[in-house]
Amino acid sequence: MIRLRAFMLLAAFGLASAQADAQPAGSAPKPPAAKTPVKAPPAAKPKGPSGASKAPPAPSGSAAPSAAAPQAMPAGHPPTGAGAGTGNASPPRDRVAPAADLPAGVLETVILDAQRQPIANRVVELQIKYSTIASGEKRERRQAKTGDAGKVQFKGLKSETSYSYTVVVKEGPAEYAPHAFPMPRETGQRVVLHVYPVTSNIKEARVYTIATLFVEPKDDVFQFDVSFTFVSMGPKTWVPSNTIIELPEGWKGFSTQPGMSNIRVEKRDAGVELLGTISPGQHDVAYRFQVPNPHDEQVSFDIPLPPHVAEMRVLAEKAKNLQLNVNGFDAAKPTTLRTGRNVLLTQKRLEPGQPPLTRVTVELAGIPVPGPGRRYALALAGLIAAAGLSLRKLNPQTSRRASAREFDEARQVLLAELVAVEKAHERGDIGPKMYTRTRQALLGALSRLIEQADAGEQSARRAR
Repeated sequence: MIRLRAFMLLAAFGLASAQADAQPAGSAPKPPAAKTPVKAPPAAKPKGPSGASKAPPAPSGSAAPSAAAPQAMPAGHPPTGAGAGTGNASPPRDRVAPAADLPAGVLETVILDAQRQPIANRVVELQIKYSTIASGEKRERRQAKTGDAGKVQFKGLKSETSYSYTVVVKEGPAEYAPHAFPMPRETGQRVVLHVYPVTSNIKEARVYTIATLFVEPKDDVFQFDVSFTFVSMGPKTWVPSNTIIELPEGWKGFSTQPGMSNIRVEKRDAGVELLGTISPGQHDVAYRFQVPNPHDEQVSFDIPLPPHVAEMRVLAEKAKNLQLNVNGFDAAKPTTLRTGRNVLLTQKRLEPGQPPLTRVTVELAGIPVPGPGRRYALALAGLIAAAGLSLRKLNPQTSRRASAREFDEARQVLLAELVAVEKAHERGDIGPKMYTRTRQALLGALSRLIEQADAGEQSARRAR
């Protein structure tokens, strides 16, 4: 089922047919399958919303047809039904596991090719990180070459929790490495890594992308949590080259965290650059950025995408009257994530023959906008200060009459705004942060107003 869905997506780019054309006549294409079931990536982690919704059901006609009732599939689609998987082996899995046949403190690394054959005379780099609160972080590197069996051992490694290890093998611009791991206390450790031919051509690697975009309106910004899942179905590793993903105008506050995969994004002038090694299987990357909130009831964002996006979900934090629209996508529907978070969700999955998504326009309408409280608070603060200066220039009797009248008018306006802010908060027109900030500003202005009134009264008494 997973392979059928993957090939349906690849067929949208003509990648499945290209691979089929390269096979001998009458044979089935033999791309490796994804390591794990293809699903939507979780929405961001420095830091995205957890509990993203599950992948939607496969499009009509993508399920494997029965032998009794075969269905037409896209040109170049692999055989389905009985014997559909013949020759379509999944990519070999990398492994990191304790090894009872190795003594404690010994790390054995096995380097194999895509056909699971050993690679001899290959340089393997062991990277050691030692980290404690007292001494900070220290790093060490060791290198050794594999023997005829594709194996190399590193000895004398410590199992304390302050130590972590990984191994790195290079193939041209690609780097193959498992996630960092500790050493077991009682046994050795064995790492098995597979190395593939490398290409900078995404079509040769037969990679497609699943995108998830989560937008959350905040007081002064729109926060975007973005994640991409790159699924490589081909026999080669894709190393992106000059792959820049632009960000919307005015973006700021970019952040990302290293994940469990060998891909990453780094900030550039126009956006972010995709870097790393995308070997056969599935790889995730996520990041966050912000765009200033103009406090308009309707806004739109132009979102460029990485190469070969075949499926995308867009989510927005649900709020009263908020509407989400993405051109060409399904109508947004309210849904609840596993975390209990209420969102609006729209999505699109390409059908065969459709061009890949290169950019989307996300429109939000009915956005809660701040009431007049903050504007009044700032304006009144300035007026109060100006009034205090002007009142000092008046004679005592005029000053006392004018200040009493003006202070009373200002007090009434501030109290009315406090009531308006409370009602707006009850209706859900302003969020908790805006409510707290505006209320504090109004109360602060009222407090300063009373202080100035008291000071003016005392000055008037002394003048008498």
